[in-house]
Amino acid sequence: MEHRPTTDAVKVFLRVRPQEGRKALVCSAPNEVILDQTAYTFDDVGGEDTTQAAVFQAVGAPIVDACLAGYNGTIFAYGQTGAGKTYTMYGNMVDEDERGLAPRVLERLFTEMGATCDALEDGVKRHFDCRCSLVEIYNE
Repeated sequence: MEHRPTTDAVKVFLRVRPQEGRKALVCSAPNEVILDQTAYTFDDVGGEDTTQAAVFQAVGAPIVDACLAGYNGTIFAYGQTGAGKTYTMYGNMVDEDERGLAPRVLERLFTEMGATCDALEDGVKRHFDCRCSLVEIYNE
């Protein structure tokens, strides 16, 4: 299987955090939200009921595929304090369904690298050089 990154260098995925008793944003299409009667378009939008697995499929899986093809990948979570960035990135490690992007991406990356390293391609084993950084900036 040949992995090719998309032509866009940056993609923006918006995840709408559930709000108790009110809907702050209305997801009107797969890539659009409405806030105060103004429509905003993104590459993809995850509504209030979006699962961690769905976020991984939309955001993490394509980046893993690009990394396996030799490209650098970055996931950058940005937003207001309390918006759900840490939950989206790390989730709940105790509950497998609630794991966030970081553990899912690393699991898939190392699983795919292991399978690829074990498989011979023209009699030659593949080699991966993997570097990973996780950084959280809090209060500037």
